[in-house]
Amino acid sequence: MDKTKELLYCIIKQHKVATITVLMKLSYIIDLVSKKQTGQKISNFSYKRYFYGPFDSSIYSIVEKMQNQDLISAELIF
Repeated sequence: MDKTKELLYCIIKQHKVATITVLMKLSYIIDLVSKKQTGQKISNFSYKRYFYGPFDSSIYSIVEKMQNQDLISAELIF
């Protein structure tokens, strides 16, 4: 598993309801702290400013791949 998937997996394990927004915001904060302390990000996300905070659309495909590999189970709520 690559570092981005590991990061998302850890966040999901720690939250009862880990929405895409929660995953994205926490990934951003973790990357920000990591960049400050070590000089490099943990994830492969390329964050862009979005109305609700930092965002990278690749999170959808990564989460879907993790579901297909049975690494996570998710319930889609609209």
